[in-house]
Amino acid sequence: MGIAAIGALAAAAVVALVWFRAPSDPILANGSATLGSVVLTSGQAIRGEDFLSTSERAGAELTLPDRSRVSLAPATRVRVLRRGASLALASGSGKRVVAKKPAGAPFTVETAEAETRVIGTRFEVAH
Repeated sequence: MGIAAIGALAAAAVVALVWFRAPSDPILANGSATLGSVVLTSGQAIRGEDFLSTSERAGAELTLPDRSRVSLAPATRVRVLRRGASLALASGSGKRVVAKKPAGAPFTVETAEAETRVIGTRFEVAH
């Protein structure tokens, strides 16, 4: 194997690693949920702004494009907005571990009564 081939393989490995570590869409990392009428399983991307619902018995975990994580409790209903930059919590609860954000681009969680803006921390919101 020549040096050029080794270089090409190394470059492909770096591209694959970057793609794996920073998805462009939020993904369902663990658990199962429904998106509208579609049942999602671990590893599936969440596109659009339909409501994502967990079952009465099991929660789910999302990985957002910036590597933030959202653990949704059972019986939770949310909408993932702006490709994962914001969540609208209709019911239930979830814990978030938010990656550090620039001051002008907070992560937000909206409910009917309040809006939480976070620039990087762990927190829980229930509605």
